[in-house]
Amino acid sequence: MLKERPKRILITRLRFIGDVVLTTPVIRAIRRAYPRAEIIYLAEAEPASILEHDPDLNGIIVLDRDHISTLPMGQQWREYFHLFRRIRAYRFDLVIDLFCNPRSALLTLLSGARYRLGDDVRGRGWVYNLKIKRRDSIRVLDAYLDAVRTLGISGEDDRTNISISCAEATWASTYL
Repeated sequence: MLKERPKRILITRLRFIGDVVLTTPVIRAIRRAYPRAEIIYLAEAEPASILEHDPDLNGIIVLDRDHISTLPMGQQWREYFHLFRRIRAYRFDLVIDLFCNPRSALLTLLSGARYRLGDDVRGRGWVYNLKIKRRDSIRVLDAYLDAVRTLGISGEDDRTNISISCAEATWASTYL
């Protein structure tokens, strides 16, 4: 449990569009629990585009891994350094890492956040000072909602959501 209400929250799920869509109930639950908090999402470019119009987010930080991987090694390090500085500049109180791979764990650690929530994964579980309490479930969506439940927030609303712009809605109604 948190000792104080977080003012700035970072949610990370770096890759895979479908998995990012499955995190939308987490975003909604966090927004309901902390309506005044600034909530930022960190993801790679393609899945981040799905969240572009999400009303429960204040912003998105895009990790352009495809671009970075084309750069010479020295420039790659520089790009990651700039990303670390950008994340740290937000002064997050809470980071919720829903991916828990080596890259997201490192970004979580370097965020400087007081509270870092993630899985107790061998080799990097030490990064997280709050461990997600998992229930015995095989649904990925339930696993993500276990993160908010660990914070004492209700994770009962498991409906996914993709918000779109007016232009996208017009296009869809015309062509679909």
